[in-house]
Amino acid sequence: RQFAALTKATKQSTRPGGAVQGLVTDDLEDLSKEDREILEMENMALQDELETELEALLKIEEELVKVTSMCDVASQKILEQATEIEDLYNNVSHAVHDLDQGNVQLQKASEAT
Repeated sequence: RQFAALTKATKQSTRPGGAVQGLVTDDLEDLSKEDREILEMENMALQDELETELEALLKIEEELVKVTSMCDVASQKILEQATEIEDLYNNVSHAVHDLDQGNVQLQKASEAT
């Protein structure tokens, strides 16, 4: 019965495109006091639910901002490490080259004696 009254009032306040325009004064007068109270309680419950969801979304947004900040820091650290790794690689390459040259010179010296 309550749903039927609400459905009737909603159908009467809907325009051809299907968008609900809201309950007009005449539609509210057609509802019993009990139906109006139920409608008001449902509206308050929906508003509370939406406010709770909004608070949750705002917390999620804060957490995303923190995660984004941490990702920025991590990215910067990775770039710094990449530079250090490249320097280490270059040092190792030079050391290997120097060892190879030293081995050649040692072999020449050993053959000369």
